Amino acid sequence: MDGTFSVAPRQFTQAYVISVPIGTTAISCVYALLTWKQQSIYEELLQAVVDKCQEYDLYHDTTVVTDFEKATLQAITSILGEHVSTQVCFYHLTQSTGAGSK
Repeated sequence: MDGTFSVAPRQFTQAYVISVPIGTTAISCVYALLTWKQQSIYEELLQAVVDKCQEYDLYHDTTVVTDFEKATLQAITSILGEHVSTQVCFYHLTQSTGAGSK
């Protein structure tokens, strides 16, 4: 899960992408334009994904990789449950500390 700000149209805060692992790669399968960076917005997005997965008899993984945003991490636990573990992405760590800008 990852939000990108530079490509979002002006009326949105971010373009959000959810990718899933398939074999040795990952496929981007959910694209969303979000208006705010709030837990309630992330919960609404995740609930829509869960609802659609249930409709098609799909399941979600037990591990989610995302950035360090607290609202995202809390939304994952709130919607997907306590049994889903979250991992934060090393790339996002380097970006947040400035180490990735060299």
